[in-house]
Amino acid sequence: MYLYLVFLILIKSLNPYLTKHALDLLESHEALYVDSILIFIMVLCILVYTYLFNKKEIVKTSEHIKKLSFSQKTCLFAGAFFSIITSICIYELDKKYNNPFINHTITKIASMILLLFISSLFFKEKYDAKKIIGAVLSIIGVFLLLF
Repeated sequence: MYLYLVFLILIKSLNPYLTKHALDLLESHEALYVDSILIFIMVLCILVYTYLFNKKEIVKTSEHIKKLSFSQKTCLFAGAFFSIITSICIYELDKKYNNPFINHTITKIASMILLLFISSLFFKEKYDAKKIIGAVLSIIGVFLLLF
């Protein structure tokens, strides 16, 4: 399992550099359009494949979607909206300010630190000293990258 995880992380870490290469010609919003169209086509292919070979899964998914509450639908919409906004911002940063390595590192570490903070504040999760020290070392690492 860990081998698959390492492989997936390797593939995912190439994404900022692939995007940066496309941003040499495209503007940020144009890259978002192209990226969204390609994702739509891929998801549509998966949907058609599922419809052709596993119709029960489509019916089950539609039933689950019907059962979503208003707040759950709102959260899904907000997540999609935030995803679009952050993608545009990251594209701008990759194109004009920092290199993809710094931007990718900062976003991953900031996500980890915010996750620790939010989960301890709202979900009352407990963290040991090793995890807190790791978060502090990550913050120090970000400052070393930036300055």
